[in-house]
Amino acid sequence: MQVILGIYRVIVATIYLAVFGVGALFISAIFFNLLSLVIKDKQKKVRISRTFTSASFRLYLKSGELIGIFKFNFHNLDKLKNDQKVIYLAHHSRLLDFVILTAIGKNTSCVVKNSLKKNPFFSGVISCNQYIGNHGSSEQIVQRCKDELEKGSCLMIFPEGTRTRNQSNLKFTHGFSSIALTNNYNIRPFVLNFKGRALRKGAPWYLIYYSRLYFEVEVLDLFDTKAFVQQYQDKEISAQSRILAKQLQNIIQSKVA
Repeated sequence: MQVILGIYRVIVATIYLAVFGVGALFISAIFFNLLSLVIKDKQKKVRISRTFTSASFRLYLKSGELIGIFKFNFHNLDKLKNDQKVIYLAHHSRLLDFVILTAIGKNTSCVVKNSLKKNPFFSGVISCNQYIGNHGSSEQIVQRCKDELEKGSCLMIFPEGTRTRNQSNLKFTHGFSSIALTNNYNIRPFVLNFKGRALRKGAPWYLIYYSRLYFEVEVLDLFDTKAFVQQYQDKEISAQSRILAKQLQNIIQSKVA
């Protein structure tokens, strides 16, 4: 029976992942281009686009549960309902982390590799959602992130910079803390615990043969950046940034299974 289930998961996962690529290409080529033609107001277009993207990702994740390759448990999603001008922070070890946070987040933007803007699968969604390219100097990127937050958006950041293999020893860079300190933006930590062999960095997708993939996603309380600054007001801004990054790293690390 286990062999049959394993073969089933591999076949279904192959189709499921292919659908993501084909769907992304279709949506970029058709929906987002039509949206750009029909909606001329830039901010309205961004709101509609992000709402559509979030709903599409929720549908995609739910379908993965229905066909038996994923299982999701979400905790404290109600905490997100009033979030504005908040930095969403999470550790990053799986391919689906971005999809999960976009699915549950509210009006969420993120920083993406500038080369993805030329990718036919993702160019439409990046353009219509006004995701932030990582081109230019650090100061320019921080300013673009600040500008996006000031519009009321939430900004998703994975502070490790890339997917990590060792979840027991997280290493956060302090780019996100530099952004937070520009205007005391609060930070919303997320903990994404995961059981399964597939979708990790360096692990082939077909390892899903061995088991279903389980995700535990917990939304933590807001981190009050203004209170943090008051506590460390005697420190230089660079020191504050390092301390803030370390504190958030410890908060998330303490809950990573």
